[in-house]
Amino acid sequence: MGGGTRRPVIPTLDDVSSRRWWLLRGVHDAAVVVATFVATAMFVRDGQIAVTQPAQHSPRWFVFVLVGVTVAPLLVRHTRPVLAFAASTIALSALALVEAPIGVPLASGVALYSVAASRGPTVRHVRTGLVVAGGFVVYVASCAISIGTAPWSELLHTALLWSACWLAGERARLQREQIEELRRDAVRERALAAAEERTRIARDLHDAVGHAINVIAVHAGAARLRHGETPDRSLVALTTIEDLARQTVAEIDGIVAGLRSVDDLCGVAPASLESLPSLVRQHLDAGHHVAVKVCGVPRRLPVAVDQAAYRIAQEGLTNATRHGCGPVEVQLDYGEHVVAVTITNPSRDHGRATRFGHGLTGAHERAYLVGGQFDATVDSGRFVLTAVLPADPGSPG
Repeated sequence: MGGGTRRPVIPTLDDVSSRRWWLLRGVHDAAVVVATFVATAMFVRDGQIAVTQPAQHSPRWFVFVLVGVTVAPLLVRHTRPVLAFAASTIALSALALVEAPIGVPLASGVALYSVAASRGPTVRHVRTGLVVAGGFVVYVASCAISIGTAPWSELLHTALLWSACWLAGERARLQREQIEELRRDAVRERALAAAEERTRIARDLHDAVGHAINVIAVHAGAARLRHGETPDRSLVALTTIEDLARQTVAEIDGIVAGLRSVDDLCGVAPASLESLPSLVRQHLDAGHHVAVKVCGVPRRLPVAVDQAAYRIAQEGLTNATRHGCGPVEVQLDYGEHVVAVTITNPSRDHGRATRFGHGLTGAHERAYLVGGQFDATVDSGRFVLTAVLPADPGSPG
């Protein structure tokens, strides 16, 4: 047990990507340091390009060592950009005092770019401004001491270079913030889409399970009351309960499976008006009087509209059998651009239309989501549920 062989650690794709990113970043930083060193060394060797008073002699060997010191802080410009800028500026000021001013202080410019690019909420702007201003004054003063006159060339070129580097860093920072904002927007949109999907599933589950439990309750009550008198009819009711329970479980499986695959719903047909006869038969078997009337020519509807129409009809029938007190009329009107679903039944509660429960609220949302209209009112003691849905893609409801 104690001497078992350890399993090898297999790096994940994220680990590999992170290592590759750090490797590429290290290569890029090294290339920047080398390029800055070579350019600065060329300025020193060629007698300090674009300076007020060039050096009168060839540079000594330790000058190139000092050039290396000016670019060495760039290795930490990503993690400590202000420190890198201050260190490189001090080294450049020392180089100006020992040898001669460099017309284009590249090392400080590169570090200043990193200061501006990494500036964020955690960066103290006042401190950063004081460091940059102080570095500028120290470098220009060192140049003046070195040449013994006003360093106009150094002043001009340093101001132009550092301004350009700062603006470039600011632009890089703004681009990075925009990319991060777009990434956050994408995350929010995915979260919103997931919330909408959960809401849709909750509505589907409510419609399917609520309808099934209502019908099962009616059949179970009928079987209990008729068990002693007509056992055969009780057996039929129990068989209907079993079939409906199995069908509801299969429908729930199909709804949940829809999250994983749109094209494969585990063999369960999606809810549509083609299943309306089966839905009506369940209520007829439960002893309710349901009449269906179809006006117009039935035709294929958009999938979303077809499912919404079926779920609204299902909720209307469930609502009618739960709260109604008489026969139910279901009417489908196929118009030129719309299809209307109307369910009418006598109502015991004349104020029920103003008290939408979860079912009627869900039916209203389904109609709204496909661009349709929904209404539920009580007229002369009869509860009327009406949904007008667009029958053609893109047609108004």
